[in-house]
Amino acid sequence: MSVMSKPRYDQGSYDLKQTRNAFVAVVGPEKGMPHTGSTRTRGLTGLFDASANVEYTLKNKDHGVYLFVIEGKVDAAGHLLEPRDALGITETDSIP
Repeated sequence: MSVMSKPRYDQGSYDLKQTRNAFVAVVGPEKGMPHTGSTRTRGLTGLFDASANVEYTLKNKDHGVYLFVIEGKVDAAGHLLEPRDALGITETDSIP
C-alpha cells in the first residue's frame, strides 16, 4: 500500500535584494513555511554579487543539494557552473 500526500501549493513574497548574498529558504519543513510534506525537502534561493563567497552547510551529511544557476557564474565544490547549468552534490557536510 502506498501513501501519497496531496500536493500543497502556497505563495510567498521574497525580497532578495534585502537578503543579498545569503540563501533564503522558500520551501521547507519549518512551521509557517510553504512545504512539500517532506521533512527532508528544502528549497533555497538567493541573489549573489559576483564577488560573494558563500558556504552552505547541510543539516545532515546524508542529504544532498541540487544547485541550478539561472544567471551568472558559480564556482561550487570545484565546478564552474554557468547559466542553466546544474550540479547534484552528495556525501558532504558543506559546499564552499
